[in-house]
Amino acid sequence: PIYPLGDNFTAFTPFTPRTGVTPADVEIYSASAKNDFQFSRAPLPAWQVCFARQLAELARTNECRLVMLHIPMLADAPDTTLRERAFWPDIFGGDFWLLGIPPAKLFAGLSDQELHWLFTNGAHFNKNGMTLFTPLITPALLKIYEASTNN
Repeated sequence: PIYPLGDNFTAFTPFTPRTGVTPADVEIYSASAKNDFQFSRAPLPAWQVCFARQLAELARTNECRLVMLHIPMLADAPDTTLRERAFWPDIFGGDFWLLGIPPAKLFAGLSDQELHWLFTNGAHFNKNGMTLFTPLITPALLKIYEASTNN
């Protein structure tokens, strides 16, 4: 079982995870393609929706593309889907990208102890987790950037 770390910082243990995950495992949400995103239909508080829509409008006004990363939490480790709190494309509008790696793929083959060595607490990667996640997600971010600069 995976035990929650709480909000207390844990002692850092240097660790280089060995998993089979590659940048090809990154999923970019598209309504027209099969993907592992799962959106909650539970309503968000009105103030959160209002703030998100204002952020989207600010981005459009300044010709910025919004990109949301799904960064997993420790408790998400066994999940084969990318669970999101809302259907973000409806809230942020058209010029919006959502991407992530299904946690079960990202953490495949790691023991509970090794999983803990990737997190500062239950919700935040430490240096080990960032070292695993960043090079995997970066090629997809560059692809999105290049697509936006070629338009």
